[in-house]
Order: sequence, then C-alpha cells, then structure tokens
Amino acid sequence: MIQFCGDLEAYFRRLRLKEYFQHDTEQCTDTQIPSHQQHKKKNSTWTPPEGRNGSLDLYIECFRRRAQAEIVEKQHRLPGNLSRAERNAIHSLRNNSDIIIKEADKGGAVVIMNRPDYLKEAARQLSNTKFYRPLSSDPTKEYTKKLHHLLRTLPKQTQEQIDTPLEPRPGLFYLLPKIHKPGNPGRPIISGIGTLTEGLSGYVDSLLRPYATSTPSYLRDTTDFLRKLQCIGDLPENTILATMDVEALYTNIPHADGVQAVRNSIPDDATAQLVAELCEFILTHNYFRFGDNIYLQTSGTAMGTRMAPQYANIFMADLEQRFLSSRPLTPLLYLRYIDDIFIIWTHGKETLEEFHHDFNSFHPTINLSMDQSTREVHFLDTTIQISDGHINTTLYRKPTDRYTYLHASSFHPGHTTRSIVYSQALRYNRICSNPSDRDLHLQDLQQAFCKLRYPHEEVRRQIDRARRVPRSLLLRDKPKKETNRTPLAITYSPQLKPLQRIISDLQPILDNDPS
Repeated sequence: MIQFCGDLEAYFRRLRLKEYFQHDTEQCTDTQIPSHQQHKKKNSTWTPPEGRNGSLDLYIECFRRRAQAEIVEKQHRLPGNLSRAERNAIHSLRNNSDIIIKEADKGGAVVIMNRPDYLKEAARQLSNTKFYRPLSSDPTKEYTKKLHHLLRTLPKQTQEQIDTPLEPRPGLFYLLPKIHKPGNPGRPIISGIGTLTEGLSGYVDSLLRPYATSTPSYLRDTTDFLRKLQCIGDLPENTILATMDVEALYTNIPHADGVQAVRNSIPDDATAQLVAELCEFILTHNYFRFGDNIYLQTSGTAMGTRMAPQYANIFMADLEQRFLSSRPLTPLLYLRYIDDIFIIWTHGKETLEEFHHDFNSFHPTINLSMDQSTREVHFLDTTIQISDGHINTTLYRKPTDRYTYLHASSFHPGHTTRSIVYSQALRYNRICSNPSDRDLHLQDLQQAFCKLRYPHEEVRRQIDRARRVPRSLLLRDKPKKETNRTPLAITYSPQLKPLQRIISDLQPILDNDPS
C-alpha cells in the first residue's frame, strides 16, 4: 500500500499543477529551435501550495480520507499466483552464478546461457578496436565538466529543457542473444539510464524526429507500411519484390558522416549547427562499463541511447537520397524502417542485382544483404505477395516467435488480458488482406491464448469482436486525441476496487467548480 499512497500523492500533485498553470500562456522564445520541436522541460518536484482553490482542496482531502478508510485500512494479504515449486525455481535460477538469463534479440524467447559463453562473446565484440577502446579510469567527472561547459554556451531556454543527472554513471553494456543466427551472436546494447547524456540524448531526439519522419522512405510501423502499399496499382509482369537489411547499422555510422547527415537534413543553419554540436558530444562521450572495465565507443551510436533511431534514420535517408538520385533506374517503391528496406523493382533481375551491388559500394561501412522474389518476401511482421499483378499481404511470424503473451494467471486486471487478445486479433485483421487467410491465422492465435489458460469463450468473443472491424478502418491514420483529463496512474492491486466508486462520488466537487 506504500506504492498506492505514493501514486495517489503524485495524482494530487498533478491536479494542483494543472490548476496552478491553467491560465499560463507562456510561449517559447528560443528562436533557434522551431516550436514544434520543443522538448519537455526538466522534471521538477515543486508542488503548488494549498489554499488556492477551495474545491480542489476539498476534493483532495475527501479523496485521502476515503482512500485511507476504504482501501488502506482494509488491506489484507493476497494469495500468490506462483506455486512453491515455481518460486523455488525462480530463486534457484536467480542465485545461479554459472548462467546468464536474457531476452532473445527477436521473438520474445527467454534465453539461458552459460556465463563463460556470454562473457566470451562480449569479449569478442569489445576487443574490436574499430568500435571500442578500453579506458584506464572512469571519465565521469571529466566528461561532466565538458557537458556543463557546452550547456553554458546554449540559450537559457534550451538549457532548461535538458536534464542532467546529479550523480551520472557509466552506461551498462549487455548482449541480447540472436538465437536465429548460427553461433548465437549477441546484439550489443548500452543502457543509457542514469548516464551523463541521457537527458541530452532525449532532447536531441525531439529535435531530430520531425526531420527523420518527413523523409520519403520513412516508415513509422507496419500500419504505415500497409497504408503505403495500398497506393500501388497493377504491377507489370516480372515485377520483383526485394528486401534489404543494413548489417549492424548503428555501430557502422562514422561520427563525421552521421553528423554531416544531420546538418544536411536541417534547413535552418543555426538549428543545424546546434543539433550537430549536441550529437557530436553524445557520440564522442559514449562510455560504458562491462564487468570491472570501462570502455569508450569510438564509432557509431549506442543502441540504448534515445536519439539513436532518429539519428540512424537521418543518416540512411541522406545516404539513400544521394544514391537514388545518381541511379538511371530506380525502384517503383522504396520504403525503409530504420535498417530494413522494402523495394518493388520493375526493371528485371539483372539490373536489381546491379542496383544492390552499387548500393553496397556507395559507402565504405554500410553493407546490405538482399532477398528477392517474384512471388513473396517477408518484411517486418508481414509477408508481401504478388498475385495476378496485385499486392496481397498476410501475417509473417519469425521462426523464433514464441507467442510470449501475458499468461492468464499473471497479476493483472481482467481488462488488460482481454485487451491483449483483442489488440492481437485486430493486428491480424489489419495485416491480412485475404479474409480466409486471416481466419486461419486467427485460429492459431486462439489456440495460443487457450494454451496460456485464457478462458476459451472470452478468447473467442474478443477475436470475433476484432474480426467484425472493417479492415479499411484499421488502415486509417488516426489523429492523436487531445485530452484535458488528469491521469490517475495506479499500480494494480485487486484491493483497489473501491477506487472507482470514490472517483465517481467525488467528481462532482470538481465539475461544479466554476474555475
């Protein structure tokens, strides 16, 4: 109940802040950064005082009293949802120092590795001096001074939007095993939580995003991809579908080339200079810990830093724009999701292979693998097929996919488990252009949830509900809903059932307040 009380006080604080700033019309005065790119300001712990609004004070006081009487004072010990054997197994695995437990890079599987094998793979990657350099000591203090010096050169309003931790720590290096590849190599991740550049990277991400997402090839997600495929009409005979994958994109972006791509993407010189300078600092001060050793990443960007996806998007957009503009023959359709590329090619197999060869030669560190077919290819979680000159799509499940949905016995409210079934069924309905094909996949989905002990009738009801939604509606771009509501985010517990009644009973206090 300590967590519940903390969640409740955070809600009361949000209400007081909303009341305090409800008439605030302050506008951004930072001329260097366009208003649509503004990053949220640093977190504050300040709470407006009581006594400003009588209705709000009454609401909070009544809410506290009723929550204390109806929830906190009536709490009781809940039965566990794990058996004794399961708890013992978890305890044994947690305390086994001979193994490493990680999530698989793809598919959601849980991987248990021998610790020596994990350490050997990490040592193999970290010994590559092309990407990493060991440091003799922790550079946190030195780098912190450099960051503070950089921030002092920025406009005051920009400084206020960049959060810097009081006690920064090195990033943490770890690997996600690629069980779908021979030898199970690891995908390197550097956790940026609590690091010196965490806040700066988030700010840069907000600046890069509008430029990265406005490029012609950009894909936001599978729905965006399906929507753009709908614009393709009849295809000529011998059309080829192709996918390309950029090998280790994040670590293979040279700092100079990535920063220059950022400059090229931003039309305003002052903004371009600012963003490039911030990017360069993040890239050249990406240090991390693995075991007892400290390293500096000397090339590319870390997968765990917040700006990485948009930085990689901008680099690839700049690269592909220069390459495509130099080609005598170009794809009918060229789309990209970060490092995964989809192409519709109508100029024959020989010219496609030449296109791929020349693309691979266009930049010294960027290599692309390619799959091609006149029938079907896999891209993201879809299979794209050509049938009678038309594009069809169906669901693609990677061989590593383990149907790792939430188990029915998990400690979650019922509406969460119901919505998981419904949302997955909607996803199948959205991806599959052929209804009979969709229904076959939905049968597999129903079996998967029933194996996880979801009630059969509830699973069937949610799937039927999703099946009735017209696919055309699922492919529409939904505008983001604007809401003036203040969220009450509470950690779930079955003992919180009186909460909904408390909220309903007290809401008129706020609704009847004229301010």
